[in-house]
Amino acid sequence: IDGPIMKDEVKRDLVFSLAKKHQIDLSKSFGYGNSWHDYPMLMTVGHAYLVRPPRSLARRGKELGFRIID
Repeated sequence: IDGPIMKDEVKRDLVFSLAKKHQIDLSKSFGYGNSWHDYPMLMTVGHAYLVRPPRSLARRGKELGFRIID
């Protein structure tokens, strides 16, 4: 596998690129993440879910209205 590691802003930018290419409305899209590396990507979607996140991310996610799956 070649290319950048899919995390942080790289993952967010890929989501933007794919949404533009396929005419996807990100406000209606779902995103799932479990670490701070997913945070930028989760901020781009209308329905963000955290899956067993670390406590600090769970606190921030709750403030932002993210759903948390334990």
